[in-house]
Amino acid sequence: MAEFLVAKVVFQLTNLLVQEAAFLRGVRDQVEWVKTQLQLLQVFLKDAESRKRRGDERVEIWIRQMSGVAYEIEDVIGTIKYMGERRHQRRGFMGTMSRYSHKPRELITLHEISGKLEKIKEKIRGISESRATYGIANLGKSSAVDQSGQSLRESSPHSDDDDDIDVIGFENDKKELMCRLLDRNEKARCVISIVGMGGLGKTTLASKVYNDPAIKEHFDTSAWVSVSQSYRVIELAKDVMKKVMGIKKKKETTTGITEEDLEQMGEEEVREKLCDFLRDRKYLVVMDDVWSVDIWGQMHPFFPNGNNGSRILLTTREMEVANRARSSFPPYKLHTLDGTQSLELLCRKAFPLKEDVPADMKELAKRLAKRCGGLPLALVALGGLLSGKDSTYDAWWSVA
Repeated sequence: MAEFLVAKVVFQLTNLLVQEAAFLRGVRDQVEWVKTQLQLLQVFLKDAESRKRRGDERVEIWIRQMSGVAYEIEDVIGTIKYMGERRHQRRGFMGTMSRYSHKPRELITLHEISGKLEKIKEKIRGISESRATYGIANLGKSSAVDQSGQSLRESSPHSDDDDDIDVIGFENDKKELMCRLLDRNEKARCVISIVGMGGLGKTTLASKVYNDPAIKEHFDTSAWVSVSQSYRVIELAKDVMKKVMGIKKKKETTTGITEEDLEQMGEEEVREKLCDFLRDRKYLVVMDDVWSVDIWGQMHPFFPNGNNGSRILLTTREMEVANRARSSFPPYKLHTLDGTQSLELLCRKAFPLKEDVPADMKELAKRLAKRCGGLPLALVALGGLLSGKDSTYDAWWSVA
């Protein structure tokens, strides 16, 4: 039980550091520390749990301490998510401002959160030091949930992400996006937005499309940049320029520009050289994880419209962002998986070597799948966790 609880909390902290980055200013280092220490302690829980089952009562106190800290962290996560939801619900100019600045009440809450995190850190230090007293050993790998959580916001388009997500529920999504990107009738440079809540797999879907051979063949050059909440226009533009022009440390490209040369350039020079390079080329640029409604207004001068079918693929949680960047194509809204799709994805991850879930566990599997709310990445994470458990009703019931 404690093993799953701690894995779940690590998973939640991973999401929190991505989803509430703006709100965490002031306590982010503390949250990062707590997450890292829990990851380190996770590998000792398997030994502690197994020794407890064998009747070693000495480790029971240590396990209870780990569980207690995990519950305290969940309370802190709940507070942060509540404050974050209130801020995200605000609309209009003041709402946009509030995402990047804290109101007095929020500052008080952050101070309280910081105090709680310091107490949690002290408890974790004590737990870490006491494991040697009980002789608790490291039995190997950390939790599958942690490994899945780490990949939730993988900004690299070349990450070996879950192929299952591409074939369960996303078949039509990928086809539709491919049609928009490859549409030869639409010559103007167009922005295509993928919109949806966190965990729906926007980045994964964009990556699958970006790396499709037909896309690589269709466009002359391409680039993938991760925007996030703390972006700088000049750095994004340089990143795009480096990737589409193949700029390296030495003068190995036809442009003759090195990374050192690029580092010294100002915004105007970057815009001029990037536009000159892209003007006669059909290009694809993916801007992943866009939060600001102003981003397209700031970036579009770097992308010339050569009326040759160039595309910008943008992923965001905010419909307002997609609408602001909208061109010929309407925003593409991702939806959650239905019950059948959710069960299929969960079972494919939980039983990678089997064709179907055992009959006596099917109803329990449906219950677990439903708890994921149709979010593909949550299903992948839970399935990964279950794959490391015994394939028995009792083992899955403890998770449920």
